[in-house]
Amino acid sequence: MHETRDMPDPSLPVHGRRLIIYVVYDRDGVVDEFVPYAISALREHATELLVVVNGGVDDSGLRVLEGQADTVLVRENTGFDIWAHKHAIDYLGERIGEFDEVVLTNDTWYGPVRPLQPVFERMDALNIDFWGMTEHAADPGTPGVSAATPRHLQSFWMAFRRSVTTSPAWDSYWRQLPPMPGYWDAVTRHELRATAYFEAAGFRSASAFPAEGFPPGNQTMLLADVLIEQGCPLLKRRLFHHYPPYFHRYAVIGRWTLRTVAAEGEYPMSLILANLARTVSPRVLDVDAGLLDVVADTTPARRAAPPRVLAVVRSDDSTALERALAAIAALPAVVDVVVATAEESLESLTEGGKVVRVARGSSATAASIGICQAGGARDHDLVLTIAADDPPRTDPAFNVRRYRRWVAFASVIGRAEHVAAILALFDDEPTLGIALPPTPRSGAHEADLSVDGALLSAARARLGIRVPLDPGAPLAPTAGVWIARPEALALLTAGAATEDERVLEALLVSAVGQLGYHHRTVLDPASAALTHVALEYTVDQLARTTLGYPLEQIETLQRIDLTTGTGGLALARKYLAYRHPRLADRLVRLRARIKGVRR
Repeated sequence: MHETRDMPDPSLPVHGRRLIIYVVYDRDGVVDEFVPYAISALREHATELLVVVNGGVDDSGLRVLEGQADTVLVRENTGFDIWAHKHAIDYLGERIGEFDEVVLTNDTWYGPVRPLQPVFERMDALNIDFWGMTEHAADPGTPGVSAATPRHLQSFWMAFRRSVTTSPAWDSYWRQLPPMPGYWDAVTRHELRATAYFEAAGFRSASAFPAEGFPPGNQTMLLADVLIEQGCPLLKRRLFHHYPPYFHRYAVIGRWTLRTVAAEGEYPMSLILANLARTVSPRVLDVDAGLLDVVADTTPARRAAPPRVLAVVRSDDSTALERALAAIAALPAVVDVVVATAEESLESLTEGGKVVRVARGSSATAASIGICQAGGARDHDLVLTIAADDPPRTDPAFNVRRYRRWVAFASVIGRAEHVAAILALFDDEPTLGIALPPTPRSGAHEADLSVDGALLSAARARLGIRVPLDPGAPLAPTAGVWIARPEALALLTAGAATEDERVLEALLVSAVGQLGYHHRTVLDPASAALTHVALEYTVDQLARTTLGYPLEQIETLQRIDLTTGTGGLALARKYLAYRHPRLADRLVRLRARIKGVRR
């Protein structure tokens, strides 16, 4: 606790009046279920609850908010949650003095994942003027890398007693609040400033979970699981959408945090995963939340009855088709088989299964979506899609394609026990929409995995997909093997008939995510062993070319941008970007201004 002066005890009175101001923002104007869950929990500790919506909200979301809050204000999305809090404070006017405590918070957290009551009881008893849920310790920074950071209460949850909210310092702070056009403006002009401002005015502060005893840094990001174990009821959403190399730098394992939340048993995990699937790019979510499962052969038996599975096998190769049908026959499920083929001679191999004629060279994903569009999966729990053809040995990329097919097949359908474990994932996670193998990197060039950006953007707009784009190659079933819930494919089955087949595969995971279904990448132990050692050696060799942690190495290489030209001017630009990055940035801005004047 930070003390600055002696003053009358401002601890919260028994049955004191508490106002909670909760800010909501969603890019699509959607109110996901984690929001009303949070508001309902806050409602129990509030005399009055006011919700501010930044940007806008759809009709169903507005009804949800109005059903739980005393007041709902909708404003333009400017100034982030800080200016939304100011909007609410201005709206209340002198009424703010009616409350013994005002809590300013927002929807940047999931929870409560632990009970709120003990936190309120502990903080209510303290002789303080304002408090935060967590604090960031003072950090001297690293010269030339990061700026110094003062000790401060983190702004996603700050509570102010009447001693502050009725003071001239309070009025002055909000009256003089500077504009905040960007995220770092919000950090530097409010979060890093507010604690010192009110302490300088003579007010006493405290943190429910102080930084003392932790290493320097933002513990809501770096040690979220430890905070939860100590009783912190809030889990920051940024832990699952921040830049993955940052977490790699500090060995932050998001999956450990999710496991800690699940172990507490109080918070529905589906609320987290459904929101993340819709709002985070699939590759970033895959890494930050640890959604890769290395599925072992020895797994517990399924609790539910066997699911009804539609298996769509795309094949023009009798040997590969027989292998796929044998694997399907061993599945612990009730399976209906549809073979999509260009070869009339393969019909006899299906043993009563349905045959659908498709164009030679068409993809398994396109065939599967087309069959679902025709109603083929109407009475099924899951759709299993398999590209079963072996590449010809004369193909120059024979090894690469053989390896990709092997990894995909082994990871999704290789062994009955393995498939049983994947099916159990769908039982255990109601928002799991699709399971697919990770993208094999052996023999892969980035150009082989990329998709035409114009076609992809047009398709996303046509289908209403607003899940953020993956950085680099999209997370996709590049070898045509995956399993999904039919209802999770609704966006594609409603309007994907005209999509390019590469684009269709690239859309698959984000189309599922747009509907609030998350994905999992699945890998069998044998494939994982090969993949890990290959990637580990590759990363090690790349790391030797540049100093620093991978985070700094990536930033350096991106700044230099070796994918651009090699002429004298381009090489000079790369040199400046590497040796004198600040000068290079200034020259880029100057060049942009000159171009603007010319126009």
